[in-house]
Amino acid sequence: MDPSMIQALKLKQRVEEGSVHCVGGEIGAEVWEHLVMIRCPFLALSATTSNPEHLTEWLVLIKRYWQYAESTMENSGPAQNTLKLSKKQQQKRIEKPSYRVRLVYKEYNDLEKYVCSLKDNDFIIEHYHLCAALTVNHMQKYGIPLGLGFSPRESVLLYDAMVHVWPEWTRMQELEPEEFRWFKNKIVIMRADAKKYEEKLKKEMIRWIQLDPSKVVKTI
Repeated sequence: MDPSMIQALKLKQRVEEGSVHCVGGEIGAEVWEHLVMIRCPFLALSATTSNPEHLTEWLVLIKRYWQYAESTMENSGPAQNTLKLSKKQQQKRIEKPSYRVRLVYKEYNDLEKYVCSLKDNDFIIEHYHLCAALTVNHMQKYGIPLGLGFSPRESVLLYDAMVHVWPEWTRMQELEPEEFRWFKNKIVIMRADAKKYEEKLKKEMIRWIQLDPSKVVKTI
């Protein structure tokens, strides 16, 4: 990295890095490796990292390396140089930087998705339910991906599809939106309530796969 850039970064209190998942790419990954090794607090952002835990473990190793390196440099310096420093400089030198790495999930993946397509020589935009991207085989092996979130409307659409496919569904009344325990008699339905309903539907989808996979195929 350019020495002038390093000097500028020393003046920064923190650095914000977007699209940090590029560190795993085939082209330009070394640039991102240099960025995440900056010796100052930084916020690494990504909306598409599939293995955030592994990335966090790697960042922890980097921070441990810098912690060890800086501790070694401090201990190897001549003691008399410390005496020449002012009290303010000594206090600043004593202050230890934080080497902690935290993984924070912020899920904003429940926005509705749309697909633009060409039909009869005209462009149309249609709603795309994420269940259409799943297969029974995938759900049997891995379950429903954690990052696959529905909007409240999409949860209701899934319920309607399930009722249409299986009119004799035993849990139909229990999961009816107006009868659902976290919705009933509420003036305002909070996001947390909608997520609970979404999770109930997802678990029911997995149960359907065990009972009759053909019904799931028709639903999605």
